Amino acid sequence: MIVTGFDPRGELIVIKGTIWSAQGRARDVELAVDTGASETLIIPEVTDALGYGARDGEAITVIRGLNFLRNFDYEVRSILGQLRVDHASSVP
Repeated sequence: MIVTGFDPRGELIVIKGTIWSAQGRARDVELAVDTGASETLIIPEVTDALGYGARDGEAITVIRGLNFLRNFDYEVRSILGQLRVDHASSVP
């Protein structure tokens, strides 16, 4: 289990993370966790810095479903300011 802290007084659940490109480049980012969001959105400046652009897209997509969080068993502990995450493969 991974436990990541966030400021429980904030208006958003903001955590620090790292995004890697297929070429191994990394970019540290601050991410807002929205458990009600249907897609994971990354600002273009980050994807551009990692070498991704519109030319890398496979198709125009429709936003539907939990595309990222469905891979994890997660728990938000708002009072403690904790996001607890288990990867789905490690959950019985």
